Amino acid sequence: MKRTVLINVTPGIEKTVKRLISLSSFLSVRQRENGLGHLPCGTARSYLTSIFNPALIRTVFLWASGTPFLTLTTEITSIPEGSIVRCITRLDETCREAAGAGKIMGDPNLVQKMEEAAKLIRRDICFASSLYL
Repeated sequence: MKRTVLINVTPGIEKTVKRLISLSSFLSVRQRENGLGHLPCGTARSYLTSIFNPALIRTVFLWASGTPFLTLTTEITSIPEGSIVRCITRLDETCREAAGAGKIMGDPNLVQKMEEAAKLIRRDICFASSLYL
């Protein structure tokens, strides 16, 4: 996997991304060792490479911190608005799924963290019932 460079992110975010990359490499090795390298998604590492784009990490972090959408799209990133909205709504889905998993596993801390994260991102234009207001 090519080296991922994260610009202007907190040390905690950078540490988490590095851990994610490390875990995907670990899972890729385990898949091959157990004859699972033929999965439709390839290996965990190739799957991560195909879906992981660190370009929006700072943007989503700033969104969760309360930065207005206009500021994000005019001063922070040149990524199209629709891609930002899609990323944030997918993150909300991921938070809900992780909270559900936390409930099943009996992990109230995970549930609380995911619900708090979802609350921080679920606002304004990204979650308007219609974009034609």
